[in-house]
Amino acid sequence: MTDAGRELDQRFRCEVALATPEPPSAEREFLAPELTGADCLDLFDAQATSRHLDLAARRLGAAKRGFYSIGSSGHEGNVALAFALRDTDPVLPHYRSGALYVQRTRGVPGLNPIRDVLLGVVAAAADPISGGRHKVFGSKRAHIIPQTSTIASQLPRAVGLAFAVDRAARLGITNEWPSDAVVLCGFGDASANHSTAVGAVNTATHTARQGIGMPILFVCEDNGIGISVPTPPGWIEDAYGNRTGLQYFEADGGDLRDAVTTAIAATRWVRTRRAPAFLRLRTVRLLGHAGSDMESAYRRSTDIAADLGRDPVLATARLLIAAGVATPPGVLARYDAIAREVADTAETVSYEATLGSAIEVIAPLAPSRPEFVRADVLDTTPMASAAASEVDAASEPTTARPSAPGLNTPRAAWDTKPAAPQAGSDAASKTTTTNMGDSVPLTNADAPAAAGTKKTTHPTEAEAPPQSAITQDETAAPATDPTTPPAPTTAGTTPPTEAGVPAQPAITNKKAAAPITGPSTTSSSPIASTKPSAPLADYSTPTTSTAARTKTGASVADPDASSTSPTASAKNAAPATDSAGAPRTLAQAINHTLALMLEHSPDLLVFGEDVGRKGGVYGVTKTLRRRFGARRVFDTLLDEQSVLGTALGAGLAGFVPVPEIQYLAYVHNAADQLRGEAATLSFFSAGQYRNPMVVRIAGYAYQKGFGGHFHNDNSVAALRDIPGLVVASPARADDAAAMLRTCVSAARVDGRVCVFLEPIALYHTRDLHEDGDEGWLAATDTEHVELGRARVYGAGTDLTIVSFANGVPMSLRVAQRLSARGVRVRVLDLRWLAPLPIDDLREHAEATGRVLVADETRRSGGVSEAVCTAMIDTGFAGRIARVTSADSFVPLGPAATAVLLNETMIEEAALRLVSGAR
Repeated sequence: MTDAGRELDQRFRCEVALATPEPPSAEREFLAPELTGADCLDLFDAQATSRHLDLAARRLGAAKRGFYSIGSSGHEGNVALAFALRDTDPVLPHYRSGALYVQRTRGVPGLNPIRDVLLGVVAAAADPISGGRHKVFGSKRAHIIPQTSTIASQLPRAVGLAFAVDRAARLGITNEWPSDAVVLCGFGDASANHSTAVGAVNTATHTARQGIGMPILFVCEDNGIGISVPTPPGWIEDAYGNRTGLQYFEADGGDLRDAVTTAIAATRWVRTRRAPAFLRLRTVRLLGHAGSDMESAYRRSTDIAADLGRDPVLATARLLIAAGVATPPGVLARYDAIAREVADTAETVSYEATLGSAIEVIAPLAPSRPEFVRADVLDTTPMASAAASEVDAASEPTTARPSAPGLNTPRAAWDTKPAAPQAGSDAASKTTTTNMGDSVPLTNADAPAAAGTKKTTHPTEAEAPPQSAITQDETAAPATDPTTPPAPTTAGTTPPTEAGVPAQPAITNKKAAAPITGPSTTSSSPIASTKPSAPLADYSTPTTSTAARTKTGASVADPDASSTSPTASAKNAAPATDSAGAPRTLAQAINHTLALMLEHSPDLLVFGEDVGRKGGVYGVTKTLRRRFGARRVFDTLLDEQSVLGTALGAGLAGFVPVPEIQYLAYVHNAADQLRGEAATLSFFSAGQYRNPMVVRIAGYAYQKGFGGHFHNDNSVAALRDIPGLVVASPARADDAAAMLRTCVSAARVDGRVCVFLEPIALYHTRDLHEDGDEGWLAATDTEHVELGRARVYGAGTDLTIVSFANGVPMSLRVAQRLSARGVRVRVLDLRWLAPLPIDDLREHAEATGRVLVADETRRSGGVSEAVCTAMIDTGFAGRIARVTSADSFVPLGPAATAVLLNETMIEEAALRLVSGAR
């Protein structure tokens, strides 16, 4: 034990021994409303246990047997929160919430908070929550969702969970929490200043303002200092105490009676109103920030001494003695007994085994059960009737379809929904519908529910009746002609079979297609002719390209505003015909697939900025809100952290969320919600908690009419290096549909976090080689695309061009021109940027011995770096080259062509590679 810890322990013993005993009283007598003497004894035990765990962690650290010593000393007043909450209320705790954790978990049969916390301190593989990966407060059985010390990152998730618990109850989605649950989210006073915290509180009040359930209690454990930086006195009250729509409470964490009384009042307020509240719990920080922190270097000794005088464990001991519930010797006896148990347990766990291999460490990051994912994709048994949408309030209950064997999160059935209010009733005449699907009283959006009641239903939105199919805004496109691309196949000639599931045939187009290579040649040189069959266009300026013009007159490499701008005309909107095998654009395919999944799977939610009423800035979600209602397809406020936080919470509550980030550049505003929250939750809970989600992001460059960096971002490095994250990037309509289904099923079955990058410039592209050929349309059938499998076009033996997204049609056009010169090319569409299709890459690289990577992302940190590295790592001995966009942001207007990958660059690099030139 450190000197500071020893001093704190001795001070407690001395002060208790000197306390004056009072006449004994019955333990059942109330010391405060709803707090008896027996309760107080019980809470003291939890506080003392938390204190001794802190001291033990310091001893273990000093002996080089422990690895974590950020303690809870001074914050033990948070035990009141555990007392006020129900055991089924989800908790996202502050990292100093030791007493709360002890009190909550020791009431759950089979849990031992002393051993469990100490297993985390020594990073033991037997740690029941993280498996030795990090010391966190968490327990699946106690409904404590583990948090790391990342500043305030858990707040958006907590807000999302509060929203989703209430939304699940309204939609009949089953999860582990009751419909009147309260979400508790703890954090410190320094964290309260972080933009993430400020944004989360804003989202909570913004949502509640619309009459949407938001049962969350924010608890700021205010000790007045963030590591070494003091918080101005009264700052938290001034910042949060007078916010409209946020009920404010304050209590002294050093006074158990005050803390318990206030915590009960705050929890009850949230539970009955289904609205957010903020509790400032005044605490002190004892023993410094962490074990290695010498706070005497930056704090005055008088301030440190003053905090010692507010020790909450000592205050509770004095309360017990003053109330006659316990004597000084009795208190010390309890304290010493707890100390012995903690010390004995610490000695035992210090010999526990730790994780010993990389395989053990990364096991929870990327769970993969492809046979179950495939079964989920191909299962057409509806989970609920198509009429089970917000627009049909009188739908009948249905049962869930059977889950795939072995799934640990079965898909839930829908319950009967409440009937809509009768026309002319008060409820019908005094409500209006919000962006997120609930109804708001027009008279007072913030009016609380009556005490003791909770809002369980809202009148449904007055929408148009559901349609049997998405309407098409233009006539169906004709079948492709012989200028369509060659029949693409799933990369690999012999796809591996899955357990119990037969191998699928190669993916092919519905129409026969001409080969990309020209007539065979007897020339031994890969370049049989230096004269192309047609003049090569100058692709250094994409706008001059004529071989790739779409029906709207836009190049795939640089489509004009009428085809890809956010103000696209109606004829380019996403909805397409539902007729079997109808060819679609990429945007139409995504819309069609989302509609089918929403109809089929009631656990799906689609949301984001402008996805509801507007149908997305590119029309990709058009008509979905009308068909499936504003409780399942809804607009969010303009805050990417909150969009992803909503998804994080919804995934915990039984949904498969499909949030949309409007542009790739915008995801960087909220990257920590993917990196620090979504990707780490399964890691720090050993897979017990998961973050199923599919984040749709419109991205990449080549927009002409709506340009500039923030709408043409081509940087994916920040996504690709997040462990366990799936990054999908389809180029064609059929791949978009199939890969979206795979992502949703991987999220549902394995809890995967998926990012679905959609090339904006290809959203409405119809043609490939010539104006009017409609070679880039494709039918969206039910073929399954396995996660991490590439797609190959052609079977050339001279060169393999590896690309993705916008680079695929560019590479196909280059391949056609090269075929006229006798160069036989195959084009490999990666489709998945993480995990990369390594086996497919190796197979098709070996088939030609030459690999050119056409990468539209930046040269530094781009996809091509990983592809080339993978080829070298697998032992590929052939020639490798790459062409990329420049290390630059994408400028506005024609200047963009100077920094972006184009077809001329690809063609010239290909010719150099096959000719042996450098």
